[in-house]
Amino acid sequence: LHRVIAQSAAGFSGPFAVVLARREHRSGRLRTPLRILVPVSGTSVSRRGAELAVALARGSRGSVTALHIAGRNTRPPLRRRLGALFGRQQEVYEEPSNNPITDEIVQLARAYSVNVRSVVRSHRDAQTAILREIGAGRHDMFVMGVSPRPGDPLNFGDVASVLLERAQCSLVFLAAEPS
Repeated sequence: LHRVIAQSAAGFSGPFAVVLARREHRSGRLRTPLRILVPVSGTSVSRRGAELAVALARGSRGSVTALHIAGRNTRPPLRRRLGALFGRQQEVYEEPSNNPITDEIVQLARAYSVNVRSVVRSHRDAQTAILREIGAGRHDMFVMGVSPRPGDPLNFGDVASVLLERAQCSLVFLAAEPS
């Protein structure tokens, strides 16, 4: 992470968030509902990120998309394997959204009357799936629960690093648990 952000965060012994405003959020005058993407994995860290996303969406009268990225542990269909031979492999495909990991967040959002959508994607790397979903869903904010990695400088992992560099939407990284 940027050196100034790392120095600021180092002063906190408890939970903290790193917020980066991008595009229309930089002016501070945005009055439209937020369209928030939050990745969920079933861990307490991702749950805290989802709770924050729901609270932000409720406050803005916005919506949340709960994204679960499932690993590829089955062989892809023959059509996809043949397409790969000819350079036409479709790397991301949608799976049914009745998933216990996303269902928990759907129930949470509905309890607070927040519009919510559940998406499950299979992809070999999370950052590519997230970046594609940000664009496809026209999300203007991305919220993720993170665990700071030990050491100096402050590091939230590879996915957060790639999103800092490449995501076009505003970013919120919530470190809610001790590192």
